Amino acid sequence: KRDYKFLVVYLHSPHHQDTPAFLRETLCTEVMQDFVDDNFVFWMGTLIFSEGYNTSSLLRASGFPYLAIITTIDNQTTVCDAHEGLVNKDDLMNWLINIMETQGPQLVALRAEAEERLMDRRIREEQDSAYQEALLQDQLREQQREEAEETERRESVLREEEETAALAAAQEVEEILQQKEEAKRKRKAHMQALFQGSEPAGPGTALIAFKLPCGTRHQRRFLPSDAVQVLYDYLEAFGEIEFEHFEIATNLPKVVYSDRALTLEAAGLSPQAMLFVSEKL
Repeated sequence: KRDYKFLVVYLHSPHHQDTPAFLRETLCTEVMQDFVDDNFVFWMGTLIFSEGYNTSSLLRASGFPYLAIITTIDNQTTVCDAHEGLVNKDDLMNWLINIMETQGPQLVALRAEAEERLMDRRIREEQDSAYQEALLQDQLREQQREEAEETERRESVLREEEETAALAAAQEVEEILQQKEEAKRKRKAHMQALFQGSEPAGPGTALIAFKLPCGTRHQRRFLPSDAVQVLYDYLEAFGEIEFEHFEIATNLPKVVYSDRALTLEAAGLSPQAMLFVSEKL
């Protein structure tokens, strides 16, 4: 059925008197074997076994050698013709050819329909495969697009967070600087207030001159009993010094006055001295 060929059924009766001649002169000749192999599906059953015997009963075989031509069309099995008894090679060949010519077109039509169905199935399978591939590609592109959008969204959120954090940090730094400037301004005002009184005068004072890093000079009289801290306070109030930490020292020899608790007299800065202001490293 799958090959769309006629089935030749041969029922072999090993004890029948005509069997040896039929096999030797007809069925087993090279010409007949080639012809049957090219155009039919061949099946043989022997009567001494149950399968052959049952087939013989089903086909109602009464004479031997027995040959039947069977076909299946639309799921219905039909015996096209049968031949019982001894037959020569030429007559058997003509019998088989006649069946092929008279009933073969149905098989040809069935074969064509089967090939067409097979072709249609292959086309559908190829179309389905192409559709599934296209669908998969669309899904992959959609997944990539969603992943790209998600990545962009995360990067955007991260940029916003970084910008917000940077802005907050800048504002915090600005506030700190403003607070420091305000504290510095208040401290400067406080220091200036300490020196609002009249400047000491007379021979019992210490005249101190200051030279700032910018080249500006300041000069004021102090009491010899004033601590060195007073000089730092004065410079902080009026010195316009750019750096936060500074120190005062004589030039030659260089002596840095870091002990701010010493009095000017004890530090050797009375009755007068020239001090240079520099950044404390």
